Amino acid sequence: LKTIINALLHSFKQLAEVMTLTIFCLMVFALFALQVYMGELRNKCVKQQEPNGTQVDWR
Repeated sequence: LKTIINALLHSFKQLAEVMTLTIFCLMVFALFALQVYMGELRNKCVKQQEPNGTQVDWR
């Protein structure tokens, strides 16, 4: 049982390193995507519903 717990603790340390690197890479790609697609969805048609939900206007 002690061997299993030691192996799990050791693997959690390695997993934490991998997760840190993964989160860092995702943040870099997210910042890149924000810069590339900034303002891309402006001036597009979207549905605007009335509060009662009976009419739909296109803007």
